[in-house]
Amino acid sequence: MSHLRRSDRVRDLILEGLAKLEAGRYARDLRPPGEISAAERRRITEYTGGITRWRRRLDFIIDSWATTGREIQPEVRRILQIGLYEMLFLEKPPHSVVDASVDQAKRRTKSRGVPGFVNAILRQVERNRDQLPKPATGDE
Repeated sequence: MSHLRRSDRVRDLILEGLAKLEAGRYARDLRPPGEISAAERRRITEYTGGITRWRRRLDFIIDSWATTGREIQPEVRRILQIGLYEMLFLEKPPHSVVDASVDQAKRRTKSRGVPGFVNAILRQVERNRDQLPKPATGDE
């Protein structure tokens, strides 16, 4: 992983941390390999905790816009969760979120269609940000 930019490396560590949490590991067990700075550790903690907290909402949004009819691969779903979390909760600039997410999809997946899929979902969410679908919870 040493040939990656630091931001790409941290993003990949977030992706791997989410996979470990989904596999039943505890957050305290998510010790990334190698040296990372305190700022990088805080970023990983913020993202894994925030995405875990908002996973149902993020997945609902992803599933509302993903109309392929096929199941989304877990790693692709996690890439989308990271992008949506940055866009919706951390309010990062959408163009940089889309760019970083598409780059990560290119690096981490073998399918040539995945980066385009990630791009399409994130751009669709950004265009429709004011009318994002909300789950029917009965709370209204």
